Formats: sequence, C-alpha cells, structure tokens
Amino acid sequence: MSDYWKTDELFNLNCFREKMSRNRYMSIMRSLHFCKNPKAGEKAPSRINKVKQVLDYFNKRMQDVNQPSKNLSLHESMVLWRGRLIFRQYIKNKRHKYGVKLYMLTEHQGFVQ
Repeated sequence: MSDYWKTDELFNLNCFREKMSRNRYMSIMRSLHFCKNPKAGEKAPSRINKVKQVLDYFNKRMQDVNQPSKNLSLHESMVLWRGRLIFRQYIKNKRHKYGVKLYMLTEHQGFVQ
C-alpha cells in the first residue's frame, strides 16, 4: 500500500499524495475496527454485515467520482491472509499460498475499479 505514495516515475500516482499523507492513512488503517455484532440469538445476515455500510458508501462514492476508461482488464489476485476466515483459499502454486482471492477490474494506468 505504501507504493501509492512513492514519487518514482513507475509509481507516480499523485491523487493519493494530494489527498492524504501515507502516515495518516496507515494510522487510520491500524485503528479501523468494526464491532456491530448481532444480538444474542440473532444470526448475522451475511459474512460482511459489519462492513456493508462502509462498502456501500465507498462503492457509491466511487461511481460518482471515477469515470473509467474504455480499456479495462480483468485480473485475479490473491491477498495474503493467514488468519481464520471461512472463505480463505489455498493455492499451492502461488507465492502466497493462503489468502483471499479477488477479481479486479483495472485500467491501463494501474487503477483498480
């Protein structure tokens, strides 16, 4: 994640440095915690119930702000995760064998949609 704030030509993405410093972003990520648990005897509606409101807000905001180009590419990516997670996957030929598989729609500039 810290690559977004690099000044090298290869990683030159000004939009991140203009909005927030890397240290502030990392501080927010360290302290971010979701704890809206279902009441006793209640079953959670979905596995992402705790972060659903944040995801919905973020997705809506990105639709308003970002206009993707016509040249898009679909990529499969594995995010390292060694903790307990019901949808964690194991792929023996990957560098990170355990993780969460994500499908990313990317632009030619490297932005993930």
